[in-house]
Amino acid sequence: DLTHWDLTLIDPVDNTQQRNSTSSKLIRKLSNKLLNKSSANKPALIIDDFEGLIEYSCFSHGDFLVSINNKKIKPSEFTAEKATDYMHSRLQEEGVLHIVAENPSGNDTIINVTIVRPRPNMSYHDLGLIVWNWPFLCVREIREGSIFQHTCIKEGDQISAINDIDCTKLRAKEFAKCVNELPGMEITISLVRRKHRANMSFS
Repeated sequence: DLTHWDLTLIDPVDNTQQRNSTSSKLIRKLSNKLLNKSSANKPALIIDDFEGLIEYSCFSHGDFLVSINNKKIKPSEFTAEKATDYMHSRLQEEGVLHIVAENPSGNDTIINVTIVRPRPNMSYHDLGLIVWNWPFLCVREIREGSIFQHTCIKEGDQISAINDIDCTKLRAKEFAKCVNELPGMEITISLVRRKHRANMSFS
């Protein structure tokens, strides 16, 4: 359903309150495991559930909330309830919502994929690699039969360069034009698989 969205946040587990609780041992163990994998090794608000438009983002249950519209969200300053209120106020006042979350068990990964076009006149659409800005230039879809179908590229990967041409500030249409103008048969795409996940939602 693209007519609404919802994002449920929960506060980080307070280990000091759980220390003497037998029933919470498993929860504490899992929480500690997540926190220990965090790059800063600090507690963070946790994305518990989401629906509507955000289901089409790359968020996952258990991701750590990093920022809302470029403002760092720290548990020392925001409870889950306050962060939710702030999120809705930003969307209402600014007309756009930009959420960055962190995959607590992941790391940024640099990927280079090289393919050779079977025909020199293959266009962007012929290659079957569809991109969009969400909010960065990312892989949106790898179509059935695409020359990229059996490579390691995944939907959501961020495109940083193609044949050493910087793509970090390109819009999707500019990227398509760039691909169509590439000389030669070989195409090398450099991608970043982010530890941080980003989602853009418009009112």
